Amino acid sequence: MVLNLYIPVTNKFAFTITFLTLFVVAVSGVSLEPASASSKSPYESGYDHGCDDSELKAEDRYINEPGKGASFHTDEFMDGYRT
Repeated sequence: MVLNLYIPVTNKFAFTITFLTLFVVAVSGVSLEPASASSKSPYESGYDHGCDDSELKAEDRYINEPGKGASFHTDEFMDGYRT
């Protein structure tokens, strides 16, 4: 018995792209798991941002960017930021 591996022309492109994508992911070791958050604690992250911001004008500070104000962060982050 001969195995027929014929793939219609319309599906060859999709098959090739799918195969190459899976091959590249497998060979490169790319993880398909969701990215994890920073390994720093919220306090440490806040502290780092606070130190960076201490040398900036108020309008250029991280905490004053849209979507990054105190209401978007935990109390622990804000404690570190204010230290």
